[in-house]
This record gives sequence, C-alpha cells and structure tokens, in this order.
Amino acid sequence: MGSISTDRRRSRARQALSGASGRLIPVAADVSKPGDIATSVDRVLTETGRVDVLVNNAGINMAKRILELDIGDWSKVFDTT
Repeated sequence: MGSISTDRRRSRARQALSGASGRLIPVAADVSKPGDIATSVDRVLTETGRVDVLVNNAGINMAKRILELDIGDWSKVFDTT
C-alpha cells in the first residue's frame, strides 16, 4: 500500500496524461535498495515488455529551511548512491 503522498502523485500523473496515448506505470521504490530496483524493472517489463521512458526522481528531504542546510545536509539530499 502506497503512502497518501505517493497515491496523490500517481493520481495527478494519470490525470495529466489522460488524453495521451500509451501507458503510465508509476512505480515507487527505494533506489538505494537493489531489490526494489529489480522488482520495479521486472514489474514494468512483465506488464509492457519494454521501457520507453524512465523518470528517476530520487532524493530525500530535510526538515530544515534551505538556508539552514550545511554542505553535509545538501549532499545527503542529492546523493542517492
């Protein structure tokens, strides 16, 4: 079961693409976990047989104002490896 935020994003993406041709398969995964990546790829390949477009929107959020972030915090936000 997805989070409310994830469910809301999926709904918005579907609405935005409602008039377009093709299929949208939103997948929520933790890209720091190889098993999540493999499961996500397997799901898409099983449902469609191929991947035409991939949007990797990975990152974290800090519970601080942007001006309160130090360089270590800033690096954590963008370092998803």
